[in-house]
Amino acid sequence: MEVKLSYVIDLPQIMTNMSSHSLAWKHDVVAFTENEIWFPSSSGWSMVPYRSIETVDRNISASVRNDIRADTGYIAELAIDYKKNSNFGSSYINHTMIFAGKPEDIENIRDHLLEKIGFRANTDFEGLKEEETKLLSLLAMGRKDISKHLPLISNDMEVIKRAFGTLKIRKLVDANAQLTQQGHYYLETIKEGKDGTLDDTPALPLLFSFGEISNTFTPKNNIVRFTKKFEYSSVSGTVFIEDLWYFVLSPEIRDISLSKINITDLELQLRNLSGATILIESEDNVLLLALSRILNMNENLHTRILNCLYVGIKEEKDMANLLYIDPHELEISMREMMENKDITAENTLTERGIETVKHTLKIEKISRQEQTALQ
Repeated sequence: MEVKLSYVIDLPQIMTNMSSHSLAWKHDVVAFTENEIWFPSSSGWSMVPYRSIETVDRNISASVRNDIRADTGYIAELAIDYKKNSNFGSSYINHTMIFAGKPEDIENIRDHLLEKIGFRANTDFEGLKEEETKLLSLLAMGRKDISKHLPLISNDMEVIKRAFGTLKIRKLVDANAQLTQQGHYYLETIKEGKDGTLDDTPALPLLFSFGEISNTFTPKNNIVRFTKKFEYSSVSGTVFIEDLWYFVLSPEIRDISLSKINITDLELQLRNLSGATILIESEDNVLLLALSRILNMNENLHTRILNCLYVGIKEEKDMANLLYIDPHELEISMREMMENKDITAENTLTERGIETVKHTLKIEKISRQEQTALQ
């Protein structure tokens, strides 16, 4: 089946809750085969296999739907979540594609995908049980000593096992107890009061507060909370750090500062040339320190590159965009850094590079296990 559509692909899920006016809409014929979706590209075709699709007909807000219709001229749309390999080990991250087209074409695409994939449409999260929400919140904080806090959820290990099984089935966590992007999205949703679960679920004890600057060196999370404010308007959500350049352009940053939001937690504050304020939060304060170096155009370029590698940004396209430099300039700088033995050919930090970042971010200790993970 071939259909003429307006579409956008590889879209970080946060963007589906923001204005679509900034999206790079394409207008072309898309092919739907027995096993893949094929998109025309400058080099021929690009493909998304059906096995990578997570959700068909994902809900989008009314305001975004109106923007899509204004931008494309169509009155029907379809949002689809799918997974892509991450740069971080064997994990994956979720992206979204959006199609806009004639109502009958969109309906045919929806029916075709549901028939081939077998997923139900509108797979929104219903409210979790109290113990499931508590466990999800605990896992989100990345505590190494999680076992000693489990009694605060339940003294019955069977209850905890069933809760974890539910979180896995609903794709909120993976088999390694790491939150998926859907898991982070769910927590953000209940924090904002869009789901009744928040009011019905007792808050976790304060001992779960996160963000203290520790002596550890490996970032605990590659996701940050992003909020952009201007006068009485604001937008917020969670962003993978390799996607941060979609939302923050280094040359537009006028001021960069770190401030405490409570006794232990920091917040990275940016103000751009148009007067908007950008707030970035993470459960790992050291990651925020690294981002403050990366986004500072006045910082030494080698230092910015080393900090990119530290936080796990290894794809040169993402690095060049976040640093806002020409890819050729990045290539030359990284070649120099390899010659200086700061980084390896695989874009990882050497012992010398690790020591430089430790000095830059004032990290005192690094375990052998953490050092091995960065190399």
